Amino acid sequence: MRIQAADIIAREAMKHLDNLNKRPMRRSLRALAELPGAPFKFDFFTREYCFHTKSIWPQLEEATGMYPANYLAWLKENKLASDNWSNRLRYVNYLNLKDIQNEKRKKKKKKNEFQKFDATVRDVLRVSHDEIKAKLAKEKAAKKRKKSKKSSASRREEA
Repeated sequence: MRIQAADIIAREAMKHLDNLNKRPMRRSLRALAELPGAPFKFDFFTREYCFHTKSIWPQLEEATGMYPANYLAWLKENKLASDNWSNRLRYVNYLNLKDIQNEKRKKKKKKNEFQKFDATVRDVLRVSHDEIKAKLAKEKAAKKRKKSKKSSASRREEA
């Protein structure tokens, strides 16, 4: 019987967990973990880690939006009969895609706001200084005429 690479990796990980806090890391596991390009990364979930995760579960649900009721509704909506790891991974994928779509909408909205601002600034900059000056002079003259009409009308009322 031949040994497979996955068997060696699994054995080294198991031995590391057995020896955790008792002995230093085995040289064979260190060699796997320190290979160039870091092809192997090991994460060990200890009892303490699991208890800690359980204690902060409500905060994790809040942060990720992964509530059991939402998951069950999603299962029903997608006509998936049972809760299994495949469906859980599909649900996580669904949530990730939803987050990506929301981010795209936010970026598009910001982009639209910037485009509106940019268009307004460009419109303002297209008008020459002489045009602006002429329009202001025209408005000023119109206000002056309006004011003089009001003042003559008010003089008639007083008389």
